[in-house]
Amino acid sequence: MAFRNTFLLLRHGHSLANERGLIISSPEVGLDQFGLSDRGRDQIVDCVNRHRGRLRSVARIYSSDYLRTMETTRIVADRFGVPFETSPLLRERFFGVWDGKNNSHYETVWKHDLIDPGNTIGDVESVQAVADRMSKLVRSLDDEASDQTFLLVSHGDPLQIMVAVASGIDLRFHRSQRPIETGQLRVLNEAEGRDEDSDRVTG
Repeated sequence: MAFRNTFLLLRHGHSLANERGLIISSPEVGLDQFGLSDRGRDQIVDCVNRHRGRLRSVARIYSSDYLRTMETTRIVADRFGVPFETSPLLRERFFGVWDGKNNSHYETVWKHDLIDPGNTIGDVESVQAVADRMSKLVRSLDDEASDQTFLLVSHGDPLQIMVAVASGIDLRFHRSQRPIETGQLRVLNEAEGRDEDSDRVTG
């Protein structure tokens, strides 16, 4: 997928849900609970300091409206004075019956994804549905501007899926890519697995 603009992807910092090993994917909970942990705030501050050159070029930030992404976004926006908007298109993937349960259940969902990207077993939001909504926002922004840099702040699965779309990877294999860790910045239209520093790869 070719872009007229640069899209930076930032996964929210380590959250209280990560700390407790929970899947928090419903807006009923995620919008105002389970924000960043102390570790998560430190991750985002470190990210800002490491990537300040790239982040200074950001024209606008678009963020999931969940608490953990909003707290992440505010750290970046306050540092660089960049305007931001929220978009439900960037929300966490909904994990259905596994919402609120131990995060070991991610593996259960991902096994079904490998069979069918339209998987909705257990009322899970399908990979295809996530790909469609993430792509809708990216395409809209790319159509409206050129030679701009946008920062998209979202969650693990949605970002992995968007990278798969941009790279032309079969959506069944969205988890085969190098994971985007909490607090990690990645450039959507650069080589998979690398952060924005050409000589550094985050783990």
